[in-house]
Amino acid sequence: MRVRRAERRDIDACIRLDASYQTQSVWAMETRWEGNRQLSGFQVRRLPRILTLQPPLDLEDLYADWRNGDLFLVAEEERVIVGYLDMLSPRRLGTGLIQSIVVRPDLRRRGVGSALLRTSLNWAKHNQLQGLCMDVQSRNYPAIQFLHKNGFIFSGYNDRYYPTQDVALFFVYRLGQT
Repeated sequence: MRVRRAERRDIDACIRLDASYQTQSVWAMETRWEGNRQLSGFQVRRLPRILTLQPPLDLEDLYADWRNGDLFLVAEEERVIVGYLDMLSPRRLGTGLIQSIVVRPDLRRRGVGSALLRTSLNWAKHNQLQGLCMDVQSRNYPAIQFLHKNGFIFSGYNDRYYPTQDVALFFVYRLGQT
């Protein structure tokens, strides 16, 4: 497998990749009041059946992100695009914002996403960013596990972030100062 910067011709192949995911667990948000304090937290809940869901991607944005973004990587095997990572890094933030990581379903859990992520971390270090951030839906349990496995920590949420009003969970990876 080879990870490289995307070229214009790669974006069509990225759009064709199946970004859906399956899950039988979610991070369920719980909020309660204790006196004048609001307490919020998340608990892993198992669902009664496996769901197949789509992440909130606007595939037309991939062209704009490739043109305007700081980093758009593709993973390829035998010259076939099998995954991509799309990241913006607004200089004012000093943090890379991972827009999406997508891997072909039959190659998930085989290191493709981790290779894309490692390459983006190396790019971020080289460009003196302080860290990376990614948001995922609270029901995208496979992505939550992936981010935890790769050293990201939960850093917050927005309970009506997406057009669908789904809960967004934010995860960060802090880069060491060298």
